[in-house]
Amino acid sequence: MNTKSEKFTRRGSKHAQPELRAQQIIMAAIECFGENGYDNTTIDAIGKLAGLSKGTVYRFFSSKDDLLLSVIDHLDHLFEQRFKEQSQGKSSVDKLEIFCQISVTDIIEEQELLSLWFQVLNLSFIREKLRVISQKDIATVAAIVREGIEKGELKAETIDYIPTTLVALLHGHYLLSHLGKETPADSSEKFNHSWQLIKEQIIKR
Repeated sequence: MNTKSEKFTRRGSKHAQPELRAQQIIMAAIECFGENGYDNTTIDAIGKLAGLSKGTVYRFFSSKDDLLLSVIDHLDHLFEQRFKEQSQGKSSVDKLEIFCQISVTDIIEEQELLSLWFQVLNLSFIREKLRVISQKDIATVAAIVREGIEKGELKAETIDYIPTTLVALLHGHYLLSHLGKETPADSSEKFNHSWQLIKEQIIKR
């Protein structure tokens, strides 16, 4: 979900492929939603930022709500890709740490995404999608923990609490970072400290 390197491809082109056009719109939407708020953003503004007409945006997305749902799917897909690439061949402990690092980097260190995260929590049509993503994150952590237990890397009792605890810890840090207006570096440092304490408790010696 590292949007900083991607969002500068948002400018439209008359000859762009449909998939590229859709991505340009999504990246422009992320920037508009994050900077101006979901309610204050118009399809026209998103189109202008993407270098496309409002009509072109509507050819890809039926409404602003539909576009937001696509934004969330896009970010979730990027997260899954990055985690898969970075975790290949790693130990279970390393996989858990990578999962956390990507989550912290993508949300806390990207202020647009952090702002967007708390805006969409209050939107009723988004809650079910966010619930599904949270449950998927818990299942991902649980699978890593089971693998670690089978390989003798993690304590057996870890499966009882780490999946929900770790995801809840991440969400809690998003909230603290948002409310406390901490710098990304300070927030990341606090999370890393929490993770080190957890890691000491779950590793099988």
